[in-house]
Amino acid sequence: MAQVSVATCWPDPSSAQRDEPSVSAQQDEPSVSAQQDEPSVSAQRDEQLVASEEQDREATLPTKPESQPNSSGRRLFRWPQPTLGGVVFWSDVYLEGPWRIQQRAGTELYQLIGPYSLRHAKGTKEQCFKTLRQRVGGSAREKAERDAVVLVHGLSDNRHSLRLLAKHLKRSGYSTYSFEYASQHAPIEDHADHLAEVLAGLSRHRRIHLVGYSMGGLVIRSCLARHDKQRVERAVLVACPNQGAEKAAFFHRRTKLFERLFGPSGVQLVPGKEGIAAKLPRTLPVEFAVIAGGSPGGWGYSGIVSGNDDFTVSVESTKVPGASDFALVCGIHPMLSYAPSVRRMTVNFLRHGYLRSRARRTPLPLDG
Repeated sequence: MAQVSVATCWPDPSSAQRDEPSVSAQQDEPSVSAQQDEPSVSAQRDEQLVASEEQDREATLPTKPESQPNSSGRRLFRWPQPTLGGVVFWSDVYLEGPWRIQQRAGTELYQLIGPYSLRHAKGTKEQCFKTLRQRVGGSAREKAERDAVVLVHGLSDNRHSLRLLAKHLKRSGYSTYSFEYASQHAPIEDHADHLAEVLAGLSRHRRIHLVGYSMGGLVIRSCLARHDKQRVERAVLVACPNQGAEKAAFFHRRTKLFERLFGPSGVQLVPGKEGIAAKLPRTLPVEFAVIAGGSPGGWGYSGIVSGNDDFTVSVESTKVPGASDFALVCGIHPMLSYAPSVRRMTVNFLRHGYLRSRARRTPLPLDG
């Protein structure tokens, strides 16, 4: 019987130890499936980069402004709304740079109008002031050493009609404000109260000048008569019916449509005891000048108005006793606010106290 060698049946232990890896090596070496499941370092970096880009993009997106609740507690809108600039039915109560807080005629509703005629708030006055402080803080406040000029437009008009005069005054170094008011929807006394409220809000200016065109001059006179003159130093009245407008009386007597079109302010323009001119003081408590319009020959443009006139207001009706200077400009009523001579005279008087020159001053004396 042949003997089987033990070496052929059992492997050499020393060779098995050489071929078999150690336990520690098996533990340290990852499996193939684990290597396939684990993401690479470059993939992790790509994911982190995409996540950071998304966070940066979300941070740069504009946040929606909070809507302002009205008196009933309902939220009216979320974004600034485009408007026509708050004309016809609205009157200013506060002006600061391009921002204005307005009140709707005959109501307690207020709105905040900002640049580009966008409405940022609507509701109570407190809500509008709160939104204004949130929007601009103190950035819209101008330097106090600059004099302010407040322009007041006429009947059935708006602040944009005085834009050329406002630009000229701004180039001349004044802080210019155009007062907007609902001229056809309230009496002149209400407009005067709103103007006084606006002047009180311009406390950052040491001196204030007033320029009134047409009925705007009567609003200025009523404001100075009903309220303290505050820091008002000088005033210019352009084509203002200081003694009443004969044309207003002519149409008021003949048709009721006049009052419907021009409201209570239009009725107050008539001469005599019915008009507001008879209820105002004879002169102004500040230094002022008068600019009238008329024809060069002195015959006037209208057959309804007596004497020389600008087609709407007579030259004699514009005069107020106590004026420091008086000037006559050739032109019709609607175009006087655009006349270059009116712009030059206005700046001259606000700076020096005369319309054309010191030698050509024509004061209107206070007769007994």
